[in-house]
Amino acid sequence: MQILVVAGFAVVMTLTAADGENPSVPSWALVAAACAYVLGAYAAARWLVARALTRTNPSSQSPRPAGWTSALLAHGGGVYLVGGLVGLMLAGWGCLVARIPYLGRAPLLGKLLDLGPFVLGLLAYWWAMYPLERAARTRRAQYLTAAGMTVPAMWSRKQYLLFNVRHHLLFVAAPAGTIILLLDLITLLDGVVPEAVVAAAGLTCAGAVFLAAPTMIVHVWATRPLANGPLRGRLENACRRLGLRFRQ
Repeated sequence: MQILVVAGFAVVMTLTAADGENPSVPSWALVAAACAYVLGAYAAARWLVARALTRTNPSSQSPRPAGWTSALLAHGGGVYLVGGLVGLMLAGWGCLVARIPYLGRAPLLGKLLDLGPFVLGLLAYWWAMYPLERAARTRRAQYLTAAGMTVPAMWSRKQYLLFNVRHHLLFVAAPAGTIILLLDLITLLDGVVPEAVVAAAGLTCAGAVFLAAPTMIVHVWATRPLANGPLRGRLENACRRLGLRFRQ
């Protein structure tokens, strides 16, 4: 899913509206298309989940492997979300956002508004995918119970959604958004300082964010030190053999 978020950022950055450009379709139609795009993501996920649960349900008369449904679950949603965003941007969504007073051209904020339908579509998609996640965890819980092992608590839909937001969306959005903000601020210097200075400042900021990204992700993922035990010992021994330094 991270590559899907990267693709969304790439689409917005590539198809950013030029100054003074007008939408190619009416504003009301763009808003309607954005709403349909989000609802379409939810409906597609619901349909795919229903197909997957029906085909793999062991209580059904003829349960079958998921087959092509698995491929659709893996790739269909991503193709729809990225392709739909491309369509919205080409239709003039970015131009519509750019015309919003004070917000459309604000550093970073304009890009976030461009990404708005994509992010809402992702959230709708993950929300609708929860029954499949719950079914998978239920099966694993049954296996662990039969093996006499500890069964982890079942995730709620909210917990599942928050996990995806942290580990897939914010994992990319936090460093990428920081870079975009800095680049937007540096762009304001165009015409004030030489272009070479602007380019050097942009590369420096991007490099600094890249180096700071691990620390940023530690907080995005809400990580904590691994407790002492056999697993930590094996990992520490492997790191020492590889000459890999690490923090807690």
